[in-house]
Amino acid sequence: MTTIAANKNLFASNEYALLAWLSEHQTETRDGPVVMFSQNDLVREHQCSPVTMNKWMKALCKSGCLEPHKKRGNYRVTETGQAVIARMHEIDQIIGGNRNG
Repeated sequence: MTTIAANKNLFASNEYALLAWLSEHQTETRDGPVVMFSQNDLVREHQCSPVTMNKWMKALCKSGCLEPHKKRGNYRVTETGQAVIARMHEIDQIIGGNRNG
């Protein structure tokens, strides 16, 4: 089991850590990659309250990083979300380089 805090770096928010986790756990469908975890599944996986998970999911949707998919309870990481993840990986590399250098 992976908690959000375990994936979080110095500059990342809980919402970003969740977005990165969701991106890594998408299922390939005929409509493209889809997150097939319900919010209840995510609450159990990330060991947080349902209210907190709902707040994070709403923030990710409002920011345009995540969007609801056709089937209720499924989501898709958007191009914006993928761009955010890519930028955060760049920051992780910079920070990692500073720690090791």
